[in-house]
Order: sequence, then structure tokens, then C-alpha cells
Amino acid sequence: MIETHLYRQLIENTFPELQVREISFLGAGWDSVTVLVNGELVFRFPQRHDVARTLEIERCLLPRLAALLPLPIPHFDLVGGPFPGYPWRFVGYRALPGRPLAELPAACIHPDHVGRALGAFLRALHGAPVELAERCGARCYTPDSWIEHHWALAQEILPLVERSLGATRARRFLDLWKAYRRDPSYRQFMPAIVHADLNPDHVLLDPATGEVTGIIDFGDVCVGDPAIDFAGLPNEIVEAMLATYGRDDPTLPLRHQVLIRAIPLHAVHFGLTFRDEAIVTAGLDELSRLLDG
Repeated sequence: MIETHLYRQLIENTFPELQVREISFLGAGWDSVTVLVNGELVFRFPQRHDVARTLEIERCLLPRLAALLPLPIPHFDLVGGPFPGYPWRFVGYRALPGRPLAELPAACIHPDHVGRALGAFLRALHGAPVELAERCGARCYTPDSWIEHHWALAQEILPLVERSLGATRARRFLDLWKAYRRDPSYRQFMPAIVHADLNPDHVLLDPATGEVTGIIDFGDVCVGDPAIDFAGLPNEIVEAMLATYGRDDPTLPLRHQVLIRAIPLHAVHFGLTFRDEAIVTAGLDELSRLLDG
């Protein structure tokens, strides 16, 4: 459990008018620590310089997207820092209603209902002008640079895959990404603004009604392949998403299947970059499962 004393002090020093009656730890992902204040305000604290930069992109982009989207997203009403002892800006926003999909029992989740709401959300997000992201400094990939980015990640972790998972799996892994790089079908997409980390932790639901109440954590937002936003969710939800999505993108299901296999690729790369053995191990375990499957 992460101590909340530092974060309470930063909040109170920045917003003296805010009476912090209670503060609780919400989570610590790869990039940020998140706390809940008085049961109604969420504060996000970047843990690295590169995350602080992406938070600035979110601050710029999310208000421009909000009016275009059919589901609520965070609005950073409160901004603090940097301070001695904490060198980056942090943000606060009114907590969106609902709980993460990942935390809810299956009885509360209606895949078709959730999928339709997410399909409509992605239709709107992917239809937003990419110039909005460009103006805010987001990473912008062409189809070629998107493919080459994933190929470079695959090459970088290949030695570890061979050492940890064996030569047979390593060959299978390399063949997969060689095919991805070589097949022109994977380049047949129109780059769009993508969430790029849409998964059950970042989709909020009302436990009583099963309604989708919001989408959070746009820290990886960029311009890239729309198929990435289907890769992190269960198949039964994705089926309803695709049925509702309604955009003319005939190779999206094919690209979606490969990008599912990119999730552990990114995990292993991140773990190596920031020397987090737990993330490396989890990524390799998932990669092994996908390669064997």
C-alpha cells in the first residue's frame, strides 16, 4: 500500500480552500499514483518525466474531445505543482460515477449492452479530427510508422523471449511480427485518435444498471491504428462493439487479432525499460500463453 501523506500535503498546499477530510489510495499503474479525496475528487500524480509530458497532452486534448463523445471522460479542473520534492504537475477532477469493469462480478456485466456503448464511443473518438491531437503534441503514427514501431519493440525483446521462453516460442514470436510487418493488410487503416489503453480497468459501469458511465485514463492517447482500442477487452464485448462501430474498416478484425498479441509485447518492453521485474514476468507469462494458443 502506498502512503498518502505526501499526496495529501501536495493537495492541501496547492488548494487551501479544499478541506481534505479523507484521502484514500485508488491505485498505482505503470505511470501514475491515483488518490480519492472526500469520496468525490480524483487526483493523479505522475511518477516520471515522460508521464508528466503525456499528462500535459491529456490536459490539452480531453476538453476538445469531451463535446464530441457520447460518454463522460475526465475534466481536469484542478492543476498543481511542480514543487520542491515533487517536480511535476498533477491534476484533479471530479470522480466519474461507476466502478471499473474489471472490479465487477459477471452478474453486473451485460456484454452486449457494454459493447454497444463502447462501439458508439469509439466511433465518435475515431471520427474526431486528428488535428486536435496534433495540436496538443500527441504522438502521431502513419500506417508505416505504426508497423515499424511494433516491429522495433519485437526485435528489442526477442533475446529475452528466447532466453525465457525457449527457441521454439521465440521463432513463433518472430514469425508473427515478421508477417505483421510484411503483410500489406495490416497497413490498410486510416490513422485516428485512439485511447490506446482501453481495457476493463478504464471502463466504468454502474453496478446496479450495467450502464457504461465513463472512460478514464487517456495517458497513452495518440494517433494510430483504430484496431488497438478493441484489443484489450473480452471477445464477447468486442463482438458487440464491432457490430455497433459502423465505420468502413474491412481489415479491422484482422488487425485486432494481431494487436491482442501486442499487449504483452508492450508490457515486457516497459518492464525492461523501467527495470520492473514483476511486469516483465507477467508480460512473458501472457506472451507464452498467446504463443502456445
